[in-house]
Amino acid sequence: MNADARVSAVFVEASTQLGNISVAWQEPTEREDGSTLTSGEIQQYAIYYRENQRDPYAGAERITVGGDGSGSAPTVLMINNLEVGKSYYLAGITIDTNGIFSQLSNEIVKVVY
Repeated sequence: MNADARVSAVFVEASTQLGNISVAWQEPTEREDGSTLTSGEIQQYAIYYRENQRDPYAGAERITVGGDGSGSAPTVLMINNLEVGKSYYLAGITIDTNGIFSQLSNEIVKVVY
C-alpha cells in the first residue's frame, strides 16, 4: 500500500436474548444433626448461582427467599434476565429462625431457553 486508504466501520450493539429459569426445592424436615426442623423454624433460603462451575460459590450471585411471617418460606424461585443458551450452576442453604445456616445443598445445573 503506497497511499492513504479510507476505511469505515459500523458498530452495532450485540443483542443478547434473555430468559428465565425456575428453581424449586423441598422444604427440609430435619437438621444436619438429625433433629426435627419444622417449617415455622425456617426463616429463609439463600440460592446461589454462577456461570462457571469452577468458580467458588463464595463469589456467586445470591438471592434470598425470605419468609412472609406466616411461618414458612417459599420453596420456589424465578431467576430473570439470564442469557439464553448459557448453563447456570445453582445450590442453596437453609437459614433457621436462630440464624443457623445449613451446609450448601447439592448442585444442580439449569440451561436458559
